[in-house]
Amino acid sequence: MMTNYSRGDIVTRQMKTIKTKKRRLSKSTRKFIRREKGRIRSQVFDLEEQKKQISEVHRKFSINKSK
Repeated sequence: MMTNYSRGDIVTRQMKTIKTKKRRLSKSTRKFIRREKGRIRSQVFDLEEQKKQISEVHRKFSINKSK
């Protein structure tokens, strides 16, 4: 089977897949964030303050959350 792709097309495709991959955090970091969020939710009763503190945790690890 013959394809009509040139070498430039293949390289361009590979670059697009590389750019779209998200950086994945380590398992221990994800575990820490999950525990911190649980601690915040159990200790802070004001919902606005919870959101503020959770977004601060996300900011420390540079996780972009649009919520």
